[in-house]
Amino acid sequence: MKKIKKFSLFFASISPFILMTQSCFNSSFDRKAESENKEFESKIKNYLSRIELKNNEFKNFLNNKNNPNIPLNNIKDFYEEPNNIAIELSTHLNNFISELSKSRSDLVEFNKLNILIEPSLEENENKLVDLINKLNFISNDVKKLVEEKQNLTKNDDDAYSTLIQDIKNHLSGGLFVGQTQNNTIKFFKDSINLLLHLPLGEDCDCRNIFYKSNYYDSSVIDVNYNLIKAYLGFNSENGNTSEEEYQKLLKIHTHALANIIREWLFITVENDDNQKNARFRLNQWVDSIKNDSKTLNYINSNEKLKSLFEIISLSLDALNKSIQEINSNNSGKYPFDKFLSFIVDVDKDSKTLNDGIMGQLNNTINEFYQFLDSKGQ
Repeated sequence: MKKIKKFSLFFASISPFILMTQSCFNSSFDRKAESENKEFESKIKNYLSRIELKNNEFKNFLNNKNNPNIPLNNIKDFYEEPNNIAIELSTHLNNFISELSKSRSDLVEFNKLNILIEPSLEENENKLVDLINKLNFISNDVKKLVEEKQNLTKNDDDAYSTLIQDIKNHLSGGLFVGQTQNNTIKFFKDSINLLLHLPLGEDCDCRNIFYKSNYYDSSVIDVNYNLIKAYLGFNSENGNTSEEEYQKLLKIHTHALANIIREWLFITVENDDNQKNARFRLNQWVDSIKNDSKTLNYINSNEKLKSLFEIISLSLDALNKSIQEINSNNSGKYPFDKFLSFIVDVDKDSKTLNDGIMGQLNNTINEFYQFLDSKGQ
């Protein structure tokens, strides 16, 4: 009986010690976990700050909110004035062609005019009338597409703004730590995989990726003018509505902003192959008519043709001057690479990260993804 009593007293004496030790151990463990959670959330806040900064820079560029006194600081600085002139020029050219078509029989003697009605008569494989049509469609397409992307970002309906808001919401709800951590990490990895195709710059047939479908698809070189026509509301040849045709073509061809802008640059501004550049060819065509007294006299004999040709000549001069004005802010050369660097994240040929806004934005999101991935392992 004494032994039992002694044992009971001994146990009673060490129980508080065990409980105190366990409490200290648990407290130490909790403090460590809390410290790790705070550090984890701190890093997420840092990524959030960097992503939001670059996204705002891109939105300011796209929505023309940067300092207007600094040249080449907003998207309109690169394209807006020449594009508006190109749209007007296209209208005048189409009106000129329409007026010419009323006197088809007269044009046999005037090849410089007849090629606009009978393109097959032109020896150049890049038909002038085709370039005029491309100038018309690509100029209107750029105007509408830029406005569409501006509205998307102004209303924060784009995937970048959604990602930022989701991070904020999950941080405020404490969902990056504790029992919800794994699900939260998976949620954001899935979200980023729908925003970007990783690794950055790798080609893929993935038009459901937000960046590739909206801003730049490096796997596609040529744009499709039938898609552009459908987007602009022209009826397709197969009888489907334009919207149906557009959605159908969109599964095969890109309509990403940078891809369309690049095509606009090749058609409207300059091209390594001058014969594929509408502005170059139109300058040649106008000059050739001015130097051909017979053709010029025929045009001047028709008041409507005369008026339209004069307007075409003036519009073309205005287009040339507007592009020269842009070039004057970039050592006399059109800032092709700088323009695209605002929208393109990875150089297609070198596969290296572009140091422009979009390159920095997408790279930061990629780093955020890798950080989450390492935590989830």
